[in-house]
Amino acid sequence: MAEEKSFLQTIKLEISRSFKLVPYERLAFHKVLGILKSDVGMSILIKELERGPDIRHSAISILVNFDHPDVLSALVSQLRNNITDRECIMIFEHVRRRGGTENIKDIITFIENYLGHQGSRAIITMAFDVLKIIGIESDEVLNFLMTKISAKRLDPQIRSLVIESLSSFKSISVFEKIYYQGNCALISTSA
Repeated sequence: MAEEKSFLQTIKLEISRSFKLVPYERLAFHKVLGILKSDVGMSILIKELERGPDIRHSAISILVNFDHPDVLSALVSQLRNNITDRECIMIFEHVRRRGGTENIKDIITFIENYLGHQGSRAIITMAFDVLKIIGIESDEVLNFLMTKISAKRLDPQIRSLVIESLSSFKSISVFEKIYYQGNCALISTSA
């Protein structure tokens, strides 16, 4: 049985190397690789992230079902690229389920870059939500959030997201600092 599976994977790998697959064939091939969930298939799907938008979208939609550190790393690195909102959502859902403190820097970088232009509120909300989950009690996250909340010209909705993210910290001293800075109105607006 194992020999047959290995043989089939070898054939699939050779086919993918030897032939130029048209996009719809690639998308179907992605589904087969997702069913098999092999290391070879995972590697092929990770390489597919470098292709055009339709192929990348398909690869992401299959890769989010893999529980492997290489997949997590490859997907998080896609946040640095110009990807669709739907792809961001799939990646954030994956990071929320399988990510950890090693992904904090990437999520913070994404938020910083994303706040620089007018983007989807759903995407930035999800990014803060992921940061809240993977950054529980992280000093790095706390410093980032405190810096954001202290910004003079921060959109009120973003400020609200920052406060919600701060709620993952057990210590109320975080909110006391905001209160003593004269920002008590901030706390009451996000409740």
